[in-house]
Amino acid sequence: MGGPSSEHSVSLASGKMVLENMPERYEAVAVRLPKRGDFNLRSKLPKGMDLAFLALHGEWGEDGQVQKLLEKMKVPYTGSDSKASALAMNKSETLVLLKKKKIFAAPGVIIRKNGKMPPFGLPCVVKPNKRGSSVGVAIVRKKEAFNSAIRDAFKFDDEVMIEKFIPGTELTCGVLDDGRGKAAALMPTEIIAKKGDFFDYNSKYLAGGAQELTPARLDKKTLQKVRQTALKVHKAMGASGVSRTDMILARDGKIYVLEINTIPGMTETSLLPKGAAACGLNFPQLLDKIVKAALNRFNRPK
Repeated sequence: MGGPSSEHSVSLASGKMVLENMPERYEAVAVRLPKRGDFNLRSKLPKGMDLAFLALHGEWGEDGQVQKLLEKMKVPYTGSDSKASALAMNKSETLVLLKKKKIFAAPGVIIRKNGKMPPFGLPCVVKPNKRGSSVGVAIVRKKEAFNSAIRDAFKFDDEVMIEKFIPGTELTCGVLDDGRGKAAALMPTEIIAKKGDFFDYNSKYLAGGAQELTPARLDKKTLQKVRQTALKVHKAMGASGVSRTDMILARDGKIYVLEINTIPGMTETSLLPKGAAACGLNFPQLLDKIVKAALNRFNRPK
C-alpha cells in the first residue's frame, strides 16, 4: 500500500481497512511503499510470502507496472494481470476495445501536449488519460473554462481525454470472479454527488461528499442490465479477481461505460464493499474471495 502515486493517501486508507478485516487464517503483514524516492520492491516484501494483496491505486500501482514486477519475481498477487491492468488505466485504449465488443461507452478523443485541438461540443468532460479516482477531471460547461480544464488535466498526464458529457444517473457495479473464469456481479450503487456536480475526488473521499444508494433506485430489469454490463466489461478487459465499472444510465435508458477499476478502493467510504454487503458479503468475506481468486489464478493452495 502507498506507493509513488497521486492516490498515495487513498491507498494507505485501503490498506488499513484490508489489514483490519483480513480473515484470521491469513497472516497479513503491512508493506508500506514510500511516495517519493527510489526503492527496491523485492527488499520490501516479507520472505516466504505466499501472496501480495494489492491495495495500491493510481499510477504505478494500478497501471500494470507493479504487476509486471511481481510477475518477473514470480510473486502471486491479487487482481488483474499486468496487461489487463495497463489497459484499464488507459482510457483511450479501453474505449477502443469496448467499441469492438459493442459495449456502449462515452465517446471521446485524445489530445497530447502541443497537439492539434479537435472540434468539441459543450458540455464535455476533460480528464487525464491515465489516472484514477477522478484526479484532474472536470466537467466543462462554458467555453471560457475549457483551456484551464485542459491545463489542469495535463498536470497529471501527457495525454488528455475530451469526452462527451452524458447527463443521467451515475452508477457503479463491482464484479468478483473465482480466478478460474466464473464471475458474478455485485449489487449496483447509485451515486448522488453533494460536493460537486459529479463524483469527483472530494465527493469520493470526504465525509458527506456523496449520497450512495445500494442497491440503486432502479427497476429489476434495469438493475440486471447494469450488472450484465459490468460482467461484460470485466470479461472484455481480461480482468481477474475483482473489478468495478463506473457507468451512466442516460435519460434514454442506454447504459454508457465510463471506466473500469481493476483495484477498487477498500476504504471506509468505498463502493465495492457496499455492493458486496448488499449481496450478503461482509468485509472479511469479500477479502477472502479476492484472496482465493488470486490463489486459484496462480494455482496455489488455499
